[in-house]
Amino acid sequence: MQVVVLAGGLATRLGSLTDRSPKSMVEIEGHPFIAYQLSMLKRFGVNKVLLCVGHMGNQVQDFVGDGSRFGLEVSYSDEGLHLLGTAGALKNAEPHLESEFAVVYGDSYFTLPIGTIWDKFLASKSPAMMVVLKNKDRYGRSNCEVNSGLVTKYAKGSKTESFEYIDFGLVCMKRSLLASIRGGIKTDMSVIFSSLVGKKKLVAHEVFQRFYEVGSVQGIADFAEYVKAAGPDGLLWSSEARLE
Repeated sequence: MQVVVLAGGLATRLGSLTDRSPKSMVEIEGHPFIAYQLSMLKRFGVNKVLLCVGHMGNQVQDFVGDGSRFGLEVSYSDEGLHLLGTAGALKNAEPHLESEFAVVYGDSYFTLPIGTIWDKFLASKSPAMMVVLKNKDRYGRSNCEVNSGLVTKYAKGSKTESFEYIDFGLVCMKRSLLASIRGGIKTDMSVIFSSLVGKKKLVAHEVFQRFYEVGSVQGIADFAEYVKAAGPDGLLWSSEARLE
C-alpha cells in the first residue's frame, strides 16, 4: 500500500506561523507536525510514502530524508514554485504512483486502521473510497452528503443544509482517475470527487472518531492538547523521529 501525503500548500490561514516554514514543519510540543503524521502512518502498518511537496518543500525533505528515521520508505514529488492544488499535485506525481494508492492531506492526523480501510477499498472494486465522519460542522464545515454507502453530494467550502458529513482526510483511489486532469494546471480534488458523485461511484467509509488538523490556529491548539495528553514520546515512532 502506497500512501501519498499532500504537503505542498501555502497554509495562508496560519498567518505568521508559516512565514518561514511550511505547514508540515509547524512545531507541536517541540516536534514538527510531519514527525507525528509519519509516525502515525508507520504505527498503522504503512511502509511506503510519497510526499508531494511545494511551498518551502526543501525543509520537509531535509528533515524527513529517505524516511528511515520513521521506519518508512519515503520518496518525493516536488511542485516547485508553481503550486498545482491537490489534484494537480497528484497529476504531477503520476509517474511515481502505483495503480491504487491512498491519499492523506498534509495537515491531517487520525488514528484509524488504515490497512483495514485499504482492504475494504480493494474489495469494493470502486474507483475511489472517501473516509467520512458525521460531523455536523463540529470539526470544521461539513462538506458532503452520504446515503446508502455512497457520497451523494460534495462541495468544498459551501454551506448546504443536507451536509452532515465531512471528508476525514483519507481517500483511497485508482491512478486512472487522474487521466482526466490536465498536467501543469492548478486543480482541486473536488473536481475528481464531483465527477465520481455524478456517476454514483464515490464509496463512503464512515468512521466514528474525530480527526485532528493543523490547517487552522484552532486546529493546532486542539492537536497540541492531544499531544500533551498522550505525551510526545508516545506518539513518535522512535527517538530518531524527533527534531534534533
